[in-house]
Amino acid sequence: MTVLRTGLSVTALGLVLILVSPTGSWHSILGGPSGAADAPRMEYPRAVPPIPRPSSAHSGSGCTNCVRTSIAVGGLPETPVIDPTSGDLFVSNSGEDTVTVISPVNDSVLATLPVGKFPETPIVDPTLRSIYVPNLNSSTVTVVDGATLSEKGTISVGLHPYTGIYDPGNGDVYVPNFDSSNVSVIYSASPAVIADPAVGSGPNGIAYDPKNGELYVTNIFSGTVSVINGLTNQVIDTIDVGSRPYAPLYDPLDDDLYVPCYNASVVDVISGVSNQVVRTITVPPEPLTPAFDPQDSDIYLPSNLDGVLTVISGVNSTVLGRISIGSYSYTPAYDPANGDMYISNYGADNESVVLGMTHFATIAVGNTPDIPVYDPVDQSIYVSNWKSRNVSVIPGGGFLPLSVTASATPSSGPAWLQVYFQSFPVGGTGFYTNWSWHLAPGVERYQADVNYTYSTPGTYFAWVNVTDNNSATNYSAPVKITVTNITVKLVSILPGGAVVPSGGSTGPFFAQVTCTYLCPPSGIHYSWTLYPSGAGRLGTPTQNSTVFQAGSYSGLATLSVNATLDNHSVSSQAIVIKITPVPPPWWEQLFGAHGIPFLLAIASAIVGVLLVWRFQRRRIERRKKTRESLQEVAS
Repeated sequence: MTVLRTGLSVTALGLVLILVSPTGSWHSILGGPSGAADAPRMEYPRAVPPIPRPSSAHSGSGCTNCVRTSIAVGGLPETPVIDPTSGDLFVSNSGEDTVTVISPVNDSVLATLPVGKFPETPIVDPTLRSIYVPNLNSSTVTVVDGATLSEKGTISVGLHPYTGIYDPGNGDVYVPNFDSSNVSVIYSASPAVIADPAVGSGPNGIAYDPKNGELYVTNIFSGTVSVINGLTNQVIDTIDVGSRPYAPLYDPLDDDLYVPCYNASVVDVISGVSNQVVRTITVPPEPLTPAFDPQDSDIYLPSNLDGVLTVISGVNSTVLGRISIGSYSYTPAYDPANGDMYISNYGADNESVVLGMTHFATIAVGNTPDIPVYDPVDQSIYVSNWKSRNVSVIPGGGFLPLSVTASATPSSGPAWLQVYFQSFPVGGTGFYTNWSWHLAPGVERYQADVNYTYSTPGTYFAWVNVTDNNSATNYSAPVKITVTNITVKLVSILPGGAVVPSGGSTGPFFAQVTCTYLCPPSGIHYSWTLYPSGAGRLGTPTQNSTVFQAGSYSGLATLSVNATLDNHSVSSQAIVIKITPVPPPWWEQLFGAHGIPFLLAIASAIVGVLLVWRFQRRRIERRKKTRESLQEVAS
């Protein structure tokens, strides 16, 4: 626990704050094995079968940016560590000399195991599923079977073991002993202490470099970093750093180690290649162990004194910026599911959540929270609360900063356009208390979804801002609304595109015309005009069509319509009406204006024909009689 301890039998602890690496996930086990030959292994005999795990899922997993539940544990709980095989969490209760085992499946306590006096944060051997619990005031390490949740044994180590780390390259466990200034190396297959190399005064933190297989031990009183070879378990180098160094952070990007120096207000960067300080970065007072963001390779460094989180580029070690968080902040926990950093503020009893360079939310947890951890099995953040004697569970992968999007249906159309607006907030606390829509200049609405009708043509931008019950507020991106003038277009003439007079070329005619505007409201006024002049205004249509009866025309005529809305006028394109004269029936033509002369002419012709026929007939008869007379004379 990174707070001032009083009443402990630790002679050198005094007035310093000791920061430890809770699981090795930030400070050690980043990257694969170093390639060193594995020591011979011997599996522990299993005295009892594996403990049954719950199968029912926990309730309330839909909670966003809030505490899903709080799990009661023992007094003064330390930072949890995780068994990656089962996802179980092991919480040392330093005030009660026990370890509580929590199942993330249903947020239940599986077991409470007795250990040594004042147990510190455990160390996990993921290969053998062994849990090593350093007991500060017993100067021992208790070994727990992660499968059966039973004690395997107790190992005597140096004076006041405070923290530790698992070396995946050789399978050994390294436990710095704060008041004997050495490191106990435990051969996990036995288990037994196989070496105790001497380091500087007050070893309080340790990190593992997988590229060179070396371990880096910070010595708070010596102002040094001791380098241990993972093959020989001997100290091969001692590096001078700033005053009061805390547990280092290993950066896998460039094989560097970042060592915060509490009293010097600097971070010394040690090259894993040369084992030398290659850069010194000035930071706010009282820096503590940072965390690494693998997505952008940035380093997030909390400062205990002023509640500021410094963001350092892992590429060139430059300070990118600072974020104000809470007072007395611990090492952050990184959530790979969403790229967030969770930082406990033990002076304010809350958890700050940071994404990138922005402080997004603060989640209330228990009293005096410790370093948070991320459980990849459950995808949740677990925070031990010292004075509350519980562990707060924040749904993992679930923190989303409050954001909101907006939609408009439809987003464009002619005036008197009715638009349906919807808001879609996500993240935040998940409980939204206020909506504020800006729809047009001077037009505000205060509900999640709204309807609004735009009567004036123009371009509008609408947006909504949403507030959650944590007082976080965010705005949606503006939605563009395009309101055009009313559209009137004549699209058809019925019947058949032609108007046929009912009585020749001069009779009245009828036309039915439709326009594209659907169901115009009463506020839109139409006038219809037929050309050539003479017809004038022909009235207003009902809905989409109208019927016209006009005067007498011949040839071609045109029809157009005007519409007026709020002093905006638009005219349609004129369409041509073709008036097709149809000749009257033949009898009308025969008995029309020239019918009688025509009949007289026919009668005269008939009379003439009859007279000619009579004349010819008489002539023939005379010739016949003449022939008959000549025949008689001849005879």
